[in-house]
Amino acid sequence: MKSLRKLIFPLLAVLLAAVCLAPCAFAGEAADALRDPDGPLVGVSNRGLRREYPENSLTGIIAAGKTGVGYVLTDVRKTADGVFILFADDTTERMLDCPEVKTVAETSFAELTEYKLKEYSGGAGAKGSEETVPTLEQALAAAKDNGFSLLLKTDVSLLSALCDYLAAKDKTGDTALLVNAKASEIAAALAGRENLPPVLGVKRGNVIFSVWSYLKQAKEGGLSGVQLQTTNRYGVNFHQTVLGRFKGNLRAVADPTDSRLCGAREDSEKWWDDLIARGYSVIVTDEAALFADYLTRNDAARERLNGLYTRYTAQWKLPEIASPRFNDYHKAYMDAKTEAERILSDASVSNREISDCAAALQKAVDDINANYGALEQGSAGLTVTAPRVALCVGAVIVVVAVQVFFFKRRKKT
Repeated sequence: MKSLRKLIFPLLAVLLAAVCLAPCAFAGEAADALRDPDGPLVGVSNRGLRREYPENSLTGIIAAGKTGVGYVLTDVRKTADGVFILFADDTTERMLDCPEVKTVAETSFAELTEYKLKEYSGGAGAKGSEETVPTLEQALAAAKDNGFSLLLKTDVSLLSALCDYLAAKDKTGDTALLVNAKASEIAAALAGRENLPPVLGVKRGNVIFSVWSYLKQAKEGGLSGVQLQTTNRYGVNFHQTVLGRFKGNLRAVADPTDSRLCGAREDSEKWWDDLIARGYSVIVTDEAALFADYLTRNDAARERLNGLYTRYTAQWKLPEIASPRFNDYHKAYMDAKTEAERILSDASVSNREISDCAAALQKAVDDINANYGALEQGSAGLTVTAPRVALCVGAVIVVVAVQVFFFKRRKKT
């Protein structure tokens, strides 16, 4: 019995340690994934659940992290006494319930915490909440305890100091930075530094050449990705010249929470599918729980497609029929098979693309199976295809036209 007790307590300690360390490992995996330009889809909750909690509040970012989305975006500023805080604006006007407008960089942290954050996204007339401005240190601790990563949005003036802070706290492995500045300025601020978190730039504009130039500089400067802020509706030229440059080079970040800066796309599943199909692999959203569910369903859809592909390439044999009528079915199957291979080799594919491909592959096989006997005997088969419908309609029109022609001739005679 004593020996059993000696074994039980160490085992419990190991299990407890594993549970405590699991969130940390998850956060690190999310950060590593963001470094990979061909990595899996990443969801980013925009400033916490700001439709339920004050923007950039500690409770809001914790609630967002618990939805299962990989990252929570928070804004970082520095107070007059050198404290990094979560706050989006230069002044207190929009988000702090205080009698006079203060400049954040000129106000101490202690003074800022005398006032409450306004509810939700603040603004004129918004009520005060029970929340105060949180520190970055509190947010980092919350992310570690709850198993998510932080995407810290800042400007280039704070970039060096923020990198030093994260390195000192050993937090470069489970955070990322979003910097609204020129790619060359970001690269200059990061030059000579090691042990950096993934760094993303922000490029706003519609001129294709300007955007392309930013992407080139971002890649050369060691950035992991770029958030495009554009009203361009992603026409053919933009898609080929700009979005096509991301694949294998950088992460493309979209923020549909403001449709004016995202090609008029909105923050919903319909437009997530559209953005991802165009090459975006990081989506900033106000719908963290829905996007976390989207990612779960995406994994399930990919698994189903992989099962179909394995079954119909390894366990099912494509019939060999010496008939030109088999060409339509054969082409449909080969096209679906090729598309499945493309999707299964790409970690960032939309739910719609995966589901459509699975349906096309299954239909191609069903058509072949249903018509195999008839095709083998040389008959037309059972499946109705668009070319065959058009041929039949054309034949009917010709027959009717001929009959009308001869009817009119007989009538004249």
